[in-house]
Amino acid sequence: MGSNHAAVSLVRAVVVGRSSILGKPVGMLLLGRDAMVTYHQLNGSAEPVF
Repeated sequence: MGSNHAAVSLVRAVVVGRSSILGKPVGMLLLGRDAMVTYHQLNGSAEPVF
């Protein structure tokens, strides 16, 4: 996502997990590019997000 500048404006993105190492930073990068971010936690009964 750094130098490629892919178009993610107004795209719906699902980030699996909210870890401070990967989940939150990726979500913040996507929010900074005007994407709609949904965080999803995996549990025993993973249901589709879409």
